[in-house]
Amino acid sequence: MNKSVIAMGLLLAAAASPSSHAADAVPGKGAGQINFTGTITESTCDVDINGQGGNPTIQMGTISSSAFKQIGDVAGAHRIQIDLSNCQTALTAAKTRFSGAYDPVNHDLLALKKDDATAEGLGIEFLNEDGTLLKLGENPNKSVAITDGTASMIYSARYKSTAATVTAGEANAVADYTIIYN
Repeated sequence: MNKSVIAMGLLLAAAASPSSHAADAVPGKGAGQINFTGTITESTCDVDINGQGGNPTIQMGTISSSAFKQIGDVAGAHRIQIDLSNCQTALTAAKTRFSGAYDPVNHDLLALKKDDATAEGLGIEFLNEDGTLLKLGENPNKSVAITDGTASMIYSARYKSTAATVTAGEANAVADYTIIYN
């Protein structure tokens, strides 16, 4: 009796296992396959941002809320210079993607860190070197050549209002960056 119960249990377990149903799965209809590709390198480049290493703090300064009179007004632009050095010889070009928490009103902008003392009605906008908008989470419009193991990329960041009235307070944010090599 015990042997038949154990055998029945094993049979039921095998029938319920995911691999037993894999042949029945239809790609795109609740099942499918994910392929991963990538490259592992020994190293890429050393990164220095505004002379502060790889994790800088950019002082945006003190700006009056009255500088923002309508939605879309900007103030406090600051240059972001990303210098690459000691780059691997196989790397020929680079560009930088900025990401982080999206502003709840304008998803092109980086959201400010929220607490009781946070300014409201604005986010941080990134720009390419030519002054065109670099949407948060998107790749820049061009790469910079890596020559003799070095490159320099120029971007800027500034506050941009998302409301007709900006309230005073702390205007801090955290952005992540990713160097994309070609």
